[in-house]
Amino acid sequence: MRRPHRSTQLSQIRDKKFCLTQTTLDTGEVLVAGGQNSNLMYHPATGTFRPTDSLNNARSFHTASLLNNGQVLIAAGTGALNSAELDDPTSGRSGVTGSLNIRRTDRSAVLLHN
Repeated sequence: MRRPHRSTQLSQIRDKKFCLTQTTLDTGEVLVAGGQNSNLMYHPATGTFRPTDSLNNARSFHTASLLNNGQVLIAAGTGALNSAELDDPTSGRSGVTGSLNIRRTDRSAVLLHN
């Protein structure tokens, strides 16, 4: 059964987020990334959001891919076209990782299993 959200929490997303991504984690929580340079964690059990570490670059039209180690790779997008960051939901920290060779926006990403 879904719980109602607080209107202040919904307005926080509506007013500050544009072309964001939502990544469902193995825990069932959802990482809401981008739209500016902030991340939020959504807890479905309580219907609440909490802020996590900010992205180093504001971005929209980016990709967010859940990696096998539980981290989320957030890459490219408007405002940060050739940069990438790793978000670690366990620690709540975000950090810069390698750069893309070519600037990209409004793309998709697929996790390859080798």
